Amino acid sequence: MSALPTANLKLSDVADALGMSLVNISMYAVFNNTAVNGDGLDSTYCAGADAAEKLSNLRTTPYNLGKFRGYDHSGGGGLYTAIICYHSTSKTPCGGISMSTTVYSTQGAIFFAYINQQEIYSDSGGNTIADAGWYSDDEVNWFLWDSSRLRWVDSTVCTSIITINAAGPYASQLAACLSGGKGDDYYFLPTGSNTVPVTGDEVYTDFGLTNPCASGYYVDGFYVSWWRIGLNGVVIEHGKC
Repeated sequence: MSALPTANLKLSDVADALGMSLVNISMYAVFNNTAVNGDGLDSTYCAGADAAEKLSNLRTTPYNLGKFRGYDHSGGGGLYTAIICYHSTSKTPCGGISMSTTVYSTQGAIFFAYINQQEIYSDSGGNTIADAGWYSDDEVNWFLWDSSRLRWVDSTVCTSIITINAAGPYASQLAACLSGGKGDDYYFLPTGSNTVPVTGDEVYTDFGLTNPCASGYYVDGFYVSWWRIGLNGVVIEHGKC
């Protein structure tokens, strides 16, 4: 991020740099914003031997917008809040591998960064954009960050993944129910309270939910329920044997 303009500086320029709302902004709110980085204040306009003294000078009345001349709001730290969160690069974060990480934002949580479409960084100075992928505060509510477009693009809520032993695929529902064949473990996120896949569920061969089941008919290990997989592991019909 660049320094603020040193000519024709407006209150809205400073508010925007600090990530503030541009509705009903006031000098008091801007000068007392906790995101102001004292190291970024130009001592030519805002006198002080160190960051603390310059901040003290900034907040004395009468307020003078000139104190922000040349303000570099990216340097020296203090502008961004550290967010300890989880990061996943899987296609879907539900059941995938996630790692604990720390990112930095003007917001205090990943949820608020997503809601307010605020950028996240890998350093406290806001110099390096955080890696792309899914981020979460609690490993339940996940938000997808697109580092190339500098925006949040998706969200999902992870419910409990169900593991089910089933046989398939077969060419028909009858063949599945009469198979008596050896079953394998499959994984799916239920759309409701069902414990076997039903129409609309997505079924995978791995717990990370990255490899969709092949098309065809499947039957549960007790040969009670059957379901038919279409494209991309999606159940397109189901029933009882």
